[in-house]
Parts: sequence; C-alpha cells; structure tokens
Amino acid sequence: MLLSPWLGLSYSGRDALGNCRWDGCANVKIGLYEGATSFGNMIASFNTNTNAWVAQYVYKRLRFLNNRYVSQVAALVFLAVWHGLHSGYYACFFMEFVVMNFERDLSTFVKQYPRLVSILNAGPLKYIKFVVLKVYVIVFMGYCLGPFVLLKLHRWWNFYYSLFFSGHLLFAGWPLYAPAVKAVLKTVAGERVRIEKKDDEKIK
Repeated sequence: MLLSPWLGLSYSGRDALGNCRWDGCANVKIGLYEGATSFGNMIASFNTNTNAWVAQYVYKRLRFLNNRYVSQVAALVFLAVWHGLHSGYYACFFMEFVVMNFERDLSTFVKQYPRLVSILNAGPLKYIKFVVLKVYVIVFMGYCLGPFVLLKLHRWWNFYYSLFFSGHLLFAGWPLYAPAVKAVLKTVAGERVRIEKKDDEKIK
C-alpha cells in the first residue's frame, strides 16, 4: 500500500534498535517465496498475517487437546469455511494437510541421518537437489491449487481424474509406502541420530 506509511496503517512498533517498523501491511516474504523448495516454505512465505492469526487464535487455542493433527485439521477447516462453501476449497485444504504431513515426516526422518544430509548438501549435488525440489514445488503446487480455482466438484474431480490422482497417490498414500522408502534410505544413510519433534509447527 503506497499511502500506508503516511496513514500509519503499516506501523508495527519498533525493532530491537528502536527503529520504527513499517511492515504491518507486509503479507508476503518475497525472498522465501521465490526460493521455496517445499510446500512448507511456500506456506510460510505467503499470507503471513493470516497464518499468524490462525496459528494464534485457532491452532494454539486447541493445545489442550494434545493432538497436533486435530489442531491442524481444525485450522484448515476454519480456513476452508472462511473462503466459502465450494467443495474445491475443502479439497484444496485437504491436499495441504496430506502434503505438509508428508514433508514433515520425510524431512524429520532424513535429518536423523547426518551422513545422508551431508551427501545431499555436498558439491554439485546440492544444486541438483535445489532444482529437483523447485520443480517438485512448481508442479505439485498447481496440482494442489487446482480445486481452489475450479471450485465446483465436477470440474476439480475431472481435473484430478485427468491426472490419475497422482498427487493423492504420492501424498495421501505416503503412510502405505513410507516404510519401504525409509528402509531403502537406511541402507545408505549411515548412523542415526535421534531428533526430538517440536510441539508447535507453523501451519497455513
């Protein structure tokens, strides 16, 4: 907003050095968005004010349930209802749920093997990894957002049918084939280091 600094709408207090902050209307982290290599990056970089509000007033309010998945589902259903009653919104946020759990589980597993992480981040391989992950995000972001645009059941159902529900098989089917993938990774990953999971994680 061009006039927001003059109107005070973007003022958000002062930083640690006492300087005024004018980022109250900022809603996208451009650097993170352009360099995103995971859906987690994309979600953290876009609609940041909405993310913060939902995390504070929906997700964290359900801490007493002591179940991250229930809190996550409740937050995503809230967002779907907020957008409207078209089935496409619910299909889209369902994909967000399964994709985020897929990424979280796989990422947590890989991080337990320092040797595997070092291999993936060594030399030219880190650039290849970046390109592969970038293509992954670009391709499947369109897949997941399809229902958000098409809205009507018959439209987004035909969209997914034409793609053989490939994204659903990859992400929603992860619990079924995860043991096989993890078994293969263990053979090349080396020694395992236990990593404690965080209780609270960012959600859309």
